[in-house]
Amino acid sequence: MSVIFVCVLVQVSTYLVPDYLLQDTLVSLFNIDGEQTVPAFFSWSLLLFCALLLGAIAYSKKANREPYASHWTALAIIFFYLYIDEAIGIHERIGWIVTDKFHPSGFFYFAWTIPGSILTIICFLAFLRFINSLLPKIEYLSFVIWRHLRWRSLIGRNVQRIL
Repeated sequence: MSVIFVCVLVQVSTYLVPDYLLQDTLVSLFNIDGEQTVPAFFSWSLLLFCALLLGAIAYSKKANREPYASHWTALAIIFFYLYIDEAIGIHERIGWIVTDKFHPSGFFYFAWTIPGSILTIICFLAFLRFINSLLPKIEYLSFVIWRHLRWRSLIGRNVQRIL
């Protein structure tokens, strides 16, 4: 949240405060649309963290010989690729190639979305059974979280009555 807050604050300050010390530097550092900026660094850092977390899950699943261990490994690899892509902009280079060959416009103006969409559909279909196997666990987890929050709210109301 703090990264978003700082980005919005810097952008708003460019309109509200005419000129201030380091304005150009701050605007370029916290530009949400930029590639080598603080928000971009934050974004690819989160992708790297997810890749490492998925890798740890995959290692655990393989060690315990649980089903779908290869799917967890594939997810770790996919997220590691997304981290590399976000850090060095592979999707933009692919977009340049697609733009040169097909000259997309409109919805597909950002040409990298064409191969990206195709890969997303392929991954979704390849992971469909895996996703379906997770649904009962997700339902159980959401039920546990709901019960916990409900219990806390009931305790909170009772404590308020006592006070």
